[in-house]
Amino acid sequence: EGEGCWLDSLSKIYYPDFYAVNALLINLQLNPKTHNGTKSLFHKEFILKGIINKKFGFLYDHLTAKRFEADYEKFALIDEKEVPEYLKSVKEFIIKAKEIVSPK
Repeated sequence: EGEGCWLDSLSKIYYPDFYAVNALLINLQLNPKTHNGTKSLFHKEFILKGIINKKFGFLYDHLTAKRFEADYEKFALIDEKEVPEYLKSVKEFIIKAKEIVSPK
């Protein structure tokens, strides 16, 4: 039961990251139709061009994979000690995305 709570929290951490990535893409008039399309365009338009730090690309990739495991795999595992770090990193990324989408 406890493991399920951590897996559920992972999905809740992934989606704010996913929506922040989509906000960046929409800001460029890009509207991917799938999660994989979102990931590909995010890397192409922001990570590979150096606009967003690579650590946020790795974070997004990792959360995407973990979210998929949590939602679709029967025996997904997560180290509960990782969850606060994911949350901290996603908050940091959202701040960066807001700076790009809504510059002062």
